[in-house]
Amino acid sequence: MTKLSHAVEEVLTDFRRRYPSTPFAVMTPLAEGCDWIGARVAVKLGARLIVPLPMTRDLFEGDLRTEDARKTFDELLGQADEWFEIPHADGVTYEQLSIPGPERDRQYEAVGVYIIRNSQVLIAMWD
Repeated sequence: MTKLSHAVEEVLTDFRRRYPSTPFAVMTPLAEGCDWIGARVAVKLGARLIVPLPMTRDLFEGDLRTEDARKTFDELLGQADEWFEIPHADGVTYEQLSIPGPERDRQYEAVGVYIIRNSQVLIAMWD
């Protein structure tokens, strides 16, 4: 277990101990890196895993750099209790999201805003 995984586990275990009657769920868009750490710890601790994707699954998977990364993403998504794609920002099309640019960046921003608006506690990590 990495140092960061251990720290996340400690934080989530403490929340669970302090608030045993509160529903236990972790929301993450499963971006490569820290999101995967949080998702793995959540599943290990029995939390519901909720995954809002910033765009269609096929476009999001296109951002994963390796076949191993795509396999890990698929594995984690398969463990999610719920996953969904957030709506496109106003006026943004699938075609615009299929290439790097400001519209695609806005979708990543939008999933962050969605998570913030729908969370009781936010744990920020950087790897």
